[in-house]
Amino acid sequence: MAVQLNHSFNEINDLVLELQEEETSNILTVSVMPSFATKWLIPRLGSLQEAYPDLQLRIQANDREVNFQRDRIDVAIVHSHVHSSKGYIVPLMKDKVFPVCSPAFAELRVLTEASQLAHVPLLNDDSEWRFSSPYAEWEKWLQLVNAKGVKPSRGISFNRGDLAVQAAIAGQGVALGRTPLVMDDIQQGRLVRPFSEALDEGHAYLFVCPEIQRQREPVQQLLSWLVTQCYQYSSEDALTTPSEL
Repeated sequence: MAVQLNHSFNEINDLVLELQEEETSNILTVSVMPSFATKWLIPRLGSLQEAYPDLQLRIQANDREVNFQRDRIDVAIVHSHVHSSKGYIVPLMKDKVFPVCSPAFAELRVLTEASQLAHVPLLNDDSEWRFSSPYAEWEKWLQLVNAKGVKPSRGISFNRGDLAVQAAIAGQGVALGRTPLVMDDIQQGRLVRPFSEALDEGHAYLFVCPEIQRQREPVQQLLSWLVTQCYQYSSEDALTTPSEL
């Protein structure tokens, strides 16, 4: 019995030491929504490494609400639609939604009015609407522009936004693009916006961490870089400026 207790105490001591080492190290375990990681974060990681070469990220793709303690996550980048108001939160970027398609698709279909979407394939991202209609965003956008007779349910649905965007880039139809997931592709000519109207439900991408983590230097470094990148990327859509940190 004494041997078993001693073994258990050793395991607990090892775990405590491991946690203490993590708290004082430059390693950050970051939970990121998969689509945001693919389309926005990964293309910019070189800039982060240049700014903070000693910072080491462990990125975990995760589209559910984060349990920091259970999952041993230091910080997270989440969507406000799937996050409760817990921890230290810094809003990063607005999340507007608007139709996008490839330039070739737009030229072929000559899209000038939203009602024409009744005659083209629609690509749907249902990842943010698990507790409502899987076509809720299309339905809301079509209502915004008063388009009649368009049925999003005829199209193809994806459980990740980057898949819907990639299908649009491949010329397979018109997708609803989320601001950070499509702006690089628009700027680089892979996507176009056939219509200017954007749905703004007040959602945002958020930086979140437990209060106990917020003063760690690696956390502050990552947060500073994220805020600067969002502001440089689109000052109109950025929700926090570097001067506000």
